[in-house]
Amino acid sequence: MDAEWVALLLIQKFQALLLDGEATITNTNLRNQVQEATSKLNLLHQSIKVSRNEEQTERLLHAFYSAEDAADTFLARTLLLQRQKLRGCNVAICQPFRGFKDFWIRFLFTVQIKKLMSLIEQDVCNNNIAGSSVQDGTIQNTRHQGTRRASSSYLEVAKDVVGLGDQAKELEEHLICTDENIQTATHELISVAGERGSGKTTLVRIVYEKVRIKKHFKYCIWVNVSNRVVKGRDVVLDMLKQVDEALAEAEESVFEQELVSRLGEVLRKDRYLVVVDDVGEPGVWERLQNVIPNSENGSRIVVTTRNMDVAAFASTTLQMGRLSNEESWELFLKKVCSAEDALSKNLDLSLITFKEKILKLCDGLPLLISLMGGILSMVELSNGEWSRVIEDADNLHGDILALSYKELPSRMKPCFLYLGMFPKGFEVPVRRLFQLWIAERLVTQSSSEELGPGEVEVFLEELIYRNMIEVARWRSHGIPKTCRMPGAMYDVFSPKAAAEIGLFYIHCKSNYSSGDQPSFPVRRLASYLSIKNYPSSDWYIRSLRSYISFSTHRGGMPAGEIEALSKLQTLWGLSISQDSPILDSLFNITSLRKLALRFSSASQNRLNDWISKQLTNLQSLRIRSIRNLGDRGTIKLTALQGHQKLTDLYLLGVLPRPVNIKQLPPNLKILTLSMSQLEKDPMRTLGQLPYLNILKLLADSYMGEELTCYQGGFPQLHVLKLWKLMELRGLTVKEGAMPCVKQVEIRACRRLEKVEGLSKLTTLKELILTDMPSQFANKVKENMGADVFVKENEWKSYPFLA
Repeated sequence: MDAEWVALLLIQKFQALLLDGEATITNTNLRNQVQEATSKLNLLHQSIKVSRNEEQTERLLHAFYSAEDAADTFLARTLLLQRQKLRGCNVAICQPFRGFKDFWIRFLFTVQIKKLMSLIEQDVCNNNIAGSSVQDGTIQNTRHQGTRRASSSYLEVAKDVVGLGDQAKELEEHLICTDENIQTATHELISVAGERGSGKTTLVRIVYEKVRIKKHFKYCIWVNVSNRVVKGRDVVLDMLKQVDEALAEAEESVFEQELVSRLGEVLRKDRYLVVVDDVGEPGVWERLQNVIPNSENGSRIVVTTRNMDVAAFASTTLQMGRLSNEESWELFLKKVCSAEDALSKNLDLSLITFKEKILKLCDGLPLLISLMGGILSMVELSNGEWSRVIEDADNLHGDILALSYKELPSRMKPCFLYLGMFPKGFEVPVRRLFQLWIAERLVTQSSSEELGPGEVEVFLEELIYRNMIEVARWRSHGIPKTCRMPGAMYDVFSPKAAAEIGLFYIHCKSNYSSGDQPSFPVRRLASYLSIKNYPSSDWYIRSLRSYISFSTHRGGMPAGEIEALSKLQTLWGLSISQDSPILDSLFNITSLRKLALRFSSASQNRLNDWISKQLTNLQSLRIRSIRNLGDRGTIKLTALQGHQKLTDLYLLGVLPRPVNIKQLPPNLKILTLSMSQLEKDPMRTLGQLPYLNILKLLADSYMGEELTCYQGGFPQLHVLKLWKLMELRGLTVKEGAMPCVKQVEIRACRRLEKVEGLSKLTTLKELILTDMPSQFANKVKENMGADVFVKENEWKSYPFLA
């Protein structure tokens, strides 16, 4: 595990400071020092892959993180002063000690830059690094990084059952037994046991997803158990959500025993299948088995484990073995996406030579075979590159997991490790993952996310093809919906990313001692427990940038703890009730770039003050207003015209007044309105947003009968979505409106009869009609030109689109 990508992120941060002309760094000497540090960091980055001991690596990481903290503090102060000048504030009067504070912040930044350069020079000298392949401040890779496969569909990645067919059939027969005596017996426990990477979870997943299984069992439940955190309540709530989500939502705040009782009442009624994945110790299973009720109806429980003491609890055990050489090679060819004859033609040496080495390295373990296939599928199909990869594997003593990480491009490594923040087996929504990657500045956001693959999509696709993350669920149109890090890889990379690199910290203990302090100040916090037990010392909070909570307890975090999170940059999913004590603490959080919250209508005046006055660095804002009974609430839109960086705005709630252009961010690119109940046509106003790329008017956002896009309106709009506008009868696009639009979707606007002007949009490529009357669809298709693809969908309609 190396620090190369940490250096790369710091280089990008320094380059961003320098690119802004002299607006950010006005002091010439400091600017020169940042330029020199950037050049030396570029040189160091070339050498970081050189082997270093743990002490050297940790020293470099501390220096990188300290420099990043100083740069962030300096940048935040500079932006604050710029905003004050724009408002005409006389800072000399308002803040008489500002000059000394500015000097001190600049001085600290300078000190950290000098320390960083000194350490780099020492490291370069000690490691004998000469010359530089850096040109114009960019990093030139010294070797071929690999070629991507020409694939346009994620659907090419499928479950491979090589060598698992007989065992899958055997497991299926154990689950669906025709013996009536066994069917009426109490639930049977079946264990699937094997070493890491032997395919236990893959085998069970293949059977679990079969149609025959889904038809046989009324309830199919899958839960993953982490050895670090085994909370019975969380497991029960997870199971209850899979059985009855509405019931789970209603019972979310009750105690564990009550949840167990509710779950038992539901499961006893019908036949169920429960899969408990990755049980590490007998004590874990002994606690969890009391959660699942006995049921004399043929229900089944399947446990996957590496521990034979756990397997001993089961009445039936399937032991996973290793694949034969023939099966191993068949799986490898699938993962490398090439036929054997094609490989033979492109490799200079005999394929047999490579085959023997690959089979020896992977030793029949499906995980290792999949990873090796993923690695070699991403490099040039040549004798030199394949020999290099196999030599690297030998140098790593056959550690294919370490090799898969080493072979990742530098910028992709933090994106991969970031999944280690989530609980083991957690299905991470892909859209949320993209937003987090962007908010953390691990990737760059494309100018129009929905019109082609951007960097986030490319990174995800390559990680999937490398078999380093797996798709858990797919959307109906063939792109990933949720993903996760495979369990065997999670066990290796999540603790290393936390302990050795300091990428994140996982709060999973009720009590802390001095010996628990991490090696690095906490920068990203993932909380698996209530935050009230989280340490409040400076080491745990001073560098905190993002906070993600997986605690199942309702009510949010205590106000006394949120005060410590002043440097947070991402806060997603915060819920604030009326008179919440958190309101008093929010004004301490001023560095947010991404915010999503749900609030009571009665609390929004104070929230408006916080957002409008304190959060001027926001890039993405999603707010949902509710009444005390959970109904949609009112949003009194605050003035956001000073939020220059805010490009993505999502409002769910009633807007009592017409949209005012002066209230909206001037650089808005994505706008989503839902439940707004606007009575006046908003299109003339919204059309004045010069940079708007995507506009979504969702359920009940507009209650009128006519929408009109006027000449000159929406100059940069690429995507328009109109969903569930129940009163809409006519849509008119005037000549000269929406000159760049490429996609329009109309969904469940049942009364819509008249559409004018769409056929004259020369840039329109796709018109999607979802849950629209066939008569309307046929009429529209007749009027559209041959260059426009009209797609009809019949999807289930949901009461809320949020």
